[in-house]
Amino acid sequence: MGKKMISEEESDTLIKFKDRPDGDRFDSDCSSASASNETSTKFKDKLHGDDYDSDCSSLSSASDATSTTDDDAPVESEQEPENDYENGGYHPVSFGDVFHSRYFTMRKLGWGHFATVWLAFDTRERIFTAIKIPKSRQDFIEASRDELDILQVIRDGDPRHVGAQNVVQILNEFEFFGVSKSLHLCMVFEVLGDNLLTLLRRFNTLNLNLVRVVSKQLLQGLAYLHDECEIIHTDIKPENVVICLTEGQLRNLALEAYSSRLWDKKPKSMISTSPEEYRSKYILGLPSKKRKHIRRIRKKHRNKVEQFLSKLDIADSPPKKQIENGTNNANDRSDFSYEAYNHISSFYEELQAGNLGALKNCTIKIVDFGNACYIDHHYSDDIQTREYRSPEVIIGCEYDTSADLWSAACLIFELVSGDYLFYPEASDSDNYNSDDDHIAKIIETLGPLPVRLFRDGRRFNDIFDKRGKLLKIKVLSPVSIGELLIDIASLPGIEARDLSEFLMPMLQYDINERATASECLKSKWLKLCEIRGTTKPKRRDTIELV
Repeated sequence: MGKKMISEEESDTLIKFKDRPDGDRFDSDCSSASASNETSTKFKDKLHGDDYDSDCSSLSSASDATSTTDDDAPVESEQEPENDYENGGYHPVSFGDVFHSRYFTMRKLGWGHFATVWLAFDTRERIFTAIKIPKSRQDFIEASRDELDILQVIRDGDPRHVGAQNVVQILNEFEFFGVSKSLHLCMVFEVLGDNLLTLLRRFNTLNLNLVRVVSKQLLQGLAYLHDECEIIHTDIKPENVVICLTEGQLRNLALEAYSSRLWDKKPKSMISTSPEEYRSKYILGLPSKKRKHIRRIRKKHRNKVEQFLSKLDIADSPPKKQIENGTNNANDRSDFSYEAYNHISSFYEELQAGNLGALKNCTIKIVDFGNACYIDHHYSDDIQTREYRSPEVIIGCEYDTSADLWSAACLIFELVSGDYLFYPEASDSDNYNSDDDHIAKIIETLGPLPVRLFRDGRRFNDIFDKRGKLLKIKVLSPVSIGELLIDIASLPGIEARDLSEFLMPMLQYDINERATASECLKSKWLKLCEIRGTTKPKRRDTIELV
């Protein structure tokens, strides 16, 4: 079953944190001997198009099923468009709606082009969940079924795999008929927190030890997807990696959501933007007996929610993992309060400060499988968001799980530097497009591209001439990843060198030599190093997190 695509202009529109400095370009000859450009560390073994709608089967603006925050509420312009509430569109959800005879909705968590997501209390299992309610148009239903198939494979994987905890888990799925009897195929997830883009917007760059924690868990999740589930994510980027809520954070979120029923006016980040007449159309379209039944059901489930919430005591809920006593680490501050774990904003501040107690309680998960595919069954040749797109996909060659590793390397660089590793831009005046500039920027950083690996690509002749030289960009400005890390991320030389050595195996041109997630997990760079809060972190004795 095919996936819905959109134009390159839509797919390539993302936040840009810093402008990459322009420079002189050197003559790029992709036909030169490639051996000299493959001297960085190589890992043998395998293993992952243009543009597609990354929101079509997921929520990129608010994480797969989960984005939350306890401050800085989004402005109205960041909420779902009212005109998307129409036949085939979103379902108008209100506080207290009960779905599938068990899920009592409490607030909106996020939205995307494809669906809205709602915090709900499962009165049967007595847990909080996130319900993803896609639009009801037929192509959205088909995309939902594709995503559901992938999520069920993930759910059925070996839970003992170390990376199983770093991939979002679907808990349940159900169907219901909304306005004008339109079908919505809903998915129920665990409730997660904000995505990494939220942290980048807040801090611009992330603490180096926090990046290590995120990188290790990201690679664990990819190892689970690739090795255990035989799935390629195809869209690794900051929006699709989220931080899990602690137990206290989730309870605070739920208590606030329930108390909001008494507020005079709720922020639009918590409610549906559905026009009142559209909501009325749904309610009035139901038989009178059905409306009375719904009111009884709402009251019954609301009582269950109140009983559960009345037993919650946030103040007496310390984090599951305590900070170890007796450590001399400079970032294990004696004034650290467990209360910080219960408030999302404070928790992020502790993570950014490199507090080991907070880092030990930080878990990330990979989300958004709306564009994922199987190793042996690709839905599309056009994958990945522009800035994280691998050269084989740009040029139109075969791809595999190693494409995810390329994207992961780009993401890790961005977390450290606050800037994209590759930010391609088209130029009408110079007559080149984003693909031309993307490949040129890759060559500038990684060296000449081995033509023999890419000559069969369906877009090769659009980018290169018969000799393997770029057709439209003749002068390049070479700069290594290490130099970029020193210049943009302000890392000291030894840190820049070590991080560059960690990233380069993920950025090999040959997909058969690009490092796998399991191989990358062996890197010493992932071990935490003591940082004393200097602008340029200094390498210290390594500290292994258990």
